[in-house]
Amino acid sequence: MLCKIVQDILKEVESQEPRFISTLVENNGRYDGVYVHSPTEYEVVLYLNQMGVFNFVDDGSVQGCAVLKLSDGRKRSMSLWVEFITASGYLSARKIRSRFQTLVAQAVDKSQYRDVVKMIPDTTDVRLRVHEKFVVQVTCSFRCNGIWPRSASHWPSPAINWPGPSMAPDVKSEGFDLFR
Repeated sequence: MLCKIVQDILKEVESQEPRFISTLVENNGRYDGVYVHSPTEYEVVLYLNQMGVFNFVDDGSVQGCAVLKLSDGRKRSMSLWVEFITASGYLSARKIRSRFQTLVAQAVDKSQYRDVVKMIPDTTDVRLRVHEKFVVQVTCSFRCNGIWPRSASHWPSPAINWPGPSMAPDVKSEGFDLFR
């Protein structure tokens, strides 16, 4: 029932804003896309629709971090992401989170489950408390495929058993998630 509640809320978010794509899917009575951290704490990754062209900028200025920058040749004002783009052309995680929090709050208010679902206040994350017992964090992410982050160039290390060197080609071919 917990996943069904969250799925309905995320479907409403997606209907209001198609850039936020719910990945929580029921498959033969099980839900794909939910990560269990403990018996009462869960996480759902919500992928952002990459309308427009962004460059993956991984200049090593902050070890282990990368950003997305508008690169489709259009002016910032012409981008479908205009309200999330900074003056320098980068996507703002803060602006995306703020918009997402607003959409989730509206979806919860409209939901048939509004009496059992509450947003947890005083956090920049989107966290839902369901039935006063369960916490579900919804994390926005971009899917990155076919690239290897320069900030991970030191990985894999032959001196360390995990992760093994064979994982690097797998990550490059399967892709990875760029979290806010």
